[in-house]
Amino acid sequence: MTITKQRVACRCGHVFDADMVSGPIAVAVASMQAVRCPECGGNEVGLGGAYGDAPPLTAPMEQRARWWRERGETGLSSLTIWAALAGSITKDPSYPYDPDDYRRCKLLLDLIPEWRTRLCEVTKRFPWFLPFESRWDEFDRLYTEEAPSGTAPKLYDLMQIAGSEAERIRYK
Repeated sequence: MTITKQRVACRCGHVFDADMVSGPIAVAVASMQAVRCPECGGNEVGLGGAYGDAPPLTAPMEQRARWWRERGETGLSSLTIWAALAGSITKDPSYPYDPDDYRRCKLLLDLIPEWRTRLCEVTKRFPWFLPFESRWDEFDRLYTEEAPSGTAPKLYDLMQIAGSEAERIRYK
């Protein structure tokens, strides 16, 4: 388990960085639910802080999923995960090609941590996603390690390997 800083926004409008624990889903969710706003003391916080109106992690999953689809930072790969797990369709399914694509997927899964354990459902719908599903924990570790520097060469290299494997599966 690791502790990372996450940008969060409180219902009162205050945006701040909070320590979050990554690890088993129950631990991560408990960590997120324990966050208190330093301004108002409330615990209705949402991840991101960019929009200021993200629903709190205590909100129903469907509400958080709807908010992310309408207001979250999206890309083709994060929309692919969203579509597979929300039971929707996507016209351009994709996997994350680089650390920035991965970051958008991470933002989605940070907002809806219940979906992290369901990545196998993405693979069930899109078999070529398997090289990404099987390496997700390693992607998380490398992102946490490298992102503070503003560059993520190890993550990028691993994603390129996964992408090559995905393409072989996709166009078999």
